[in-house]
Amino acid sequence: MRLLPFVVAMLLCCAATQAAGLPKVDRIIVIVLENQEATSILASKQSDSKTPRLWKLAQQQRIATNYFGVTHPSEPNYISMIAGDSFGWDSDAGSCFTKKIKFSCHRSNAPNLVDALEAKNITWTALMQGMPSPGYLGGDYFFNTTYAEKHNPFIFFSNIAGNAQRMSHIRPLGTPDTILPILTDAKKAPRFLFIVPDMCHDMHGTPRCLAKAKLYAASDAYVSSLIRLIMSAPAFTDRSAIILTWDEGATNGACCGLPQGGGRVATIIFKKHPTAFRSPTSYNHYSLLSTIETVLGLRRLGHTADRTPEGKLRFAPMLDLLSH
Repeated sequence: MRLLPFVVAMLLCCAATQAAGLPKVDRIIVIVLENQEATSILASKQSDSKTPRLWKLAQQQRIATNYFGVTHPSEPNYISMIAGDSFGWDSDAGSCFTKKIKFSCHRSNAPNLVDALEAKNITWTALMQGMPSPGYLGGDYFFNTTYAEKHNPFIFFSNIAGNAQRMSHIRPLGTPDTILPILTDAKKAPRFLFIVPDMCHDMHGTPRCLAKAKLYAASDAYVSSLIRLIMSAPAFTDRSAIILTWDEGATNGACCGLPQGGGRVATIIFKKHPTAFRSPTSYNHYSLLSTIETVLGLRRLGHTADRTPEGKLRFAPMLDLLSH
């Protein structure tokens, strides 16, 4: 029994040492775009990239060169980013909580990132370009809107869609400069933001958008401007990070023991001070959530709690990228 105090002390010491070694992050901003393999974005030459402005911005930042979506199509990839599970969903059926008429729909009662954030009193906001109003549950209609509910993962969870206070945190985003009032005060700005451009600026497209070539140019201009503005805002400090990723690519490429995934997609971490760093480590959307959980000290959700036979996290957080 005399060993017990010693063992407890050692465990506390090790936990403190591990926490001390984590990158210090005060704010994480996730931006999600659509439907591109990594090679379309991170081409060997700027002129070969569909997004030459983003290509240029990425050169002096941190890039995950072996990052994958977890499935197809779009909707379950977004879900995986905030729940650690795609729940076997294999369609963009839409949310059961919206008023849109649909033949099928998806819903979940599972724990999610909002639960984990609020349990730690960490402020959050989701910004959806084209969303008609804060907390909107009216659905979308492909031919007359640029907002897509399938790209808004929060409204699929019963304890978010059915909670008016939580829904008030899901707000419209306009032109890139409309982000600035949210980030003017580091003490008041949300510590976690999840940003989804509309379908005319996320590389997806709808009948209301420009033709493909101009669609890509419009997306590139919007998102690169948004990133620059965020990085210039007072609330974006030396300890803040933007994680830009794409939901899925065109292949079934996968990593981390999954039999198939959503293709290899570009994922770039932007920090205030330029550092050209490339990580060859295999990551996916569960790794993205694992990163958020790790640096913000949150509970593990879904597959982010999975362990290898050696006891390591199966979907490791992207700490090598955040540490540079």
